[in-house]
Amino acid sequence: MRQVSPSELQELATDIELELARLGELENAIVQVRQEIDRYPTLSGVFYESLALKLHNFIQAARGFFN
Repeated sequence: MRQVSPSELQELATDIELELARLGELENAIVQVRQEIDRYPTLSGVFYESLALKLHNFIQAARGFFN
């Protein structure tokens, strides 16, 4: 295992904090879309597509973070 410098650890901690904030934003967006599904069930297909896109984008970003 390679040694990691304190500055690299600080950078990693900062990146993790940013990603956690983005994850919180995603959670809020998902809750909002779920509320719209409850309000407008006839449009649920569009809203589920929106949820799928949000989750897809999150997964892509997470993959990039770990690469």
